[in-house]
Amino acid sequence: MLKVSTQQVEAFRSSAVKNFENEMVQHVKKFFPTHYKLLGESPIRNTIRFGYHKATTYEFTTKRSVSIFISCMLAFGSSFDTDPQFVWAQKILTNKNIDPVMKTNNLRDKMIETFNRITGPKQLDLHKSLRHIYDNRNELYNMIITLPLADVQNVLEEIYPKKYKAICAESKILINLGIRNAKQYQLLSEGSIVLYIVFMFMLGSGFDMDPQFKLAGDILNDITIQENKKSESLWECGISFIGKIKDK
Repeated sequence: MLKVSTQQVEAFRSSAVKNFENEMVQHVKKFFPTHYKLLGESPIRNTIRFGYHKATTYEFTTKRSVSIFISCMLAFGSSFDTDPQFVWAQKILTNKNIDPVMKTNNLRDKMIETFNRITGPKQLDLHKSLRHIYDNRNELYNMIITLPLADVQNVLEEIYPKKYKAICAESKILINLGIRNAKQYQLLSEGSIVLYIVFMFMLGSGFDMDPQFKLAGDILNDITIQENKKSESLWECGISFIGKIKDK
């Protein structure tokens, strides 16, 4: 009788995962071409691997389900599943009363609905917001870095009104999370915390640990940078990113 060793099983599994990763790279090239061009293949592969392991914790094990999970990461940030801006994701993913196929379908449908609602027809609202930020980058930075925390909702609404309208009910949870998380990076002034919350709002609440935005995480984790320089470098990082995608 043919016996298959544990090492062989692991080799088969590893090969299957690698094949899936290669297929997902092609998926990203086709459906998220801007992401692929901006980030490059290595960060995209890191994001796919990260997403694959996260997806399996929600019993997403088919190519289709994992692909949809990773698509959500690309659309809303790699921590979309715990992001207070997208409470629907956690409700769908942790629902024990539906099978994985229905869970996958619900996630796909809500992803498309939310993405269209936030970005507008042909993503015009998204690109309008990005152009506004880029064209007024100096004025906005000076405003944000001197803004009291009490006014943070106003700046979120100004920089991306379509998205703010969609998530305004959850904005207080996002802000409180931002206040807590910013302090672990020694961002202690109100202006620096406001800036951190702006990045959470635009890139996803877990942008600081997102493989899609590694440079931002590197800046935040650099303990040799003073707070004011760290805030400035973070903003420049974001503006550089926006400058490459605002007209795509």
